[in-house]
Amino acid sequence: MIVHHNNTIIHIVDGPKPALRYEEIHKAIQPGDTFMMKCELFAKENAVPTDVICEVEVKKVYHNWCELKVIEEREEVVRDKKKKRSVRIKRMEHDMSATIGQILTDSTLGAILCSPALGKALEKKTLKELLEDKELGRKLLSKGGFKCLI
Repeated sequence: MIVHHNNTIIHIVDGPKPALRYEEIHKAIQPGDTFMMKCELFAKENAVPTDVICEVEVKKVYHNWCELKVIEEREEVVRDKKKKRSVRIKRMEHDMSATIGQILTDSTLGAILCSPALGKALEKKTLKELLEDKELGRKLLSKGGFKCLI
């Protein structure tokens, strides 16, 4: 199967464990790309790292790793004077670096390219449209279990 992303062709060898070409994916990832990724972030007060599904934007691409801007959304319950309960979404930004391998294993990019079922979705929508769909990204990363060969 052939997928186009950022004017780059990505060849995917079909099978039970799809094989991807590392160089093609490295060329396809460019600054400004956004996708969902499972990141290991520290909780509020605790020094314990937790896995959080966040929106990620590529800031800069190096030889075999990328500089990323992580946008974490937290829901906070806020109570006012009349004891009404409302939920406020707080957006926090972090900087992070990840290798191409980490991006493929922990992000929607790897999940979409490595899933034979989602290969059919690529016939109707572009890869960029699938990557920008936050709900699809959260569903894919919460289930997990996608393995691919690089």
